[in-house]
Amino acid sequence: MKRLILCLLFLSLTLACAASFAAPLQLADELSGTFEWFRSPGDSEAAYVYRYAYPQVLGEGDGVESINEFYQYTVEDTEAFTVPINGEQLPEDASPSYTDVTYTITCNDDQYFSVWVQRVSVMNGERQANCSAQVFSRKGEKPGGIVTLPYVLGILQDAEDDTWMQDRQTAKATACVRAMVWEALSARMGSGEVFLDDVDENAIGFLLYPEEDFFLDSEGNAVFFFQPGDLKAEEEGPVLVAIPLEDILDEI
Repeated sequence: MKRLILCLLFLSLTLACAASFAAPLQLADELSGTFEWFRSPGDSEAAYVYRYAYPQVLGEGDGVESINEFYQYTVEDTEAFTVPINGEQLPEDASPSYTDVTYTITCNDDQYFSVWVQRVSVMNGERQANCSAQVFSRKGEKPGGIVTLPYVLGILQDAEDDTWMQDRQTAKATACVRAMVWEALSARMGSGEVFLDDVDENAIGFLLYPEEDFFLDSEGNAVFFFQPGDLKAEEEGPVLVAIPLEDILDEI
């Protein structure tokens, strides 16, 4: 009986530990705020306003600190460099200008924490939009580090320090994904979706860098993105192409 009780206790503790690791990261209050840039100290209205929001997570270990520090550093860098540089580039008679930064958590599981960041700026009446993504690993030797596509696919390992191998595997993944993305876009064109006139397979090679231009979704897909204005009119937003990771591995 004692042996049975000990076995059950060990099993329950093992399951509890596994469940705690497998659980999604708990979200803390987001890191958000506003920076204002004034042309002169006595001005009552800011010439340029930068509003931002980024995720923060709770807990310790499992890469939590690295995730939080990445966005905290981003905000510090924005205040010290991005805001004053953008403000000083505005002409004297510029209309009030702004940048809004928002985010979406696209994947939060026991392997990855993936964030898609979108920025919209109106600078002296001209609108610009762009997006980026960060895929943080929760496994391997460096939990909390940002990983690129070859590492997500498993064709490169954390400990790999051979630059020839890194370049080779990255080039292999890049060529494969560009071909698969073009195939997907061609099918969408064939179904009547409208893109800019100069969108062809050649253009994909210049516009898409699969190593970093992707985020993960909760379905196990790598979602590759094109910047607004690359494939469609800018006001239509970014173009997304989702490809299961398993399909990419099958083609490599």
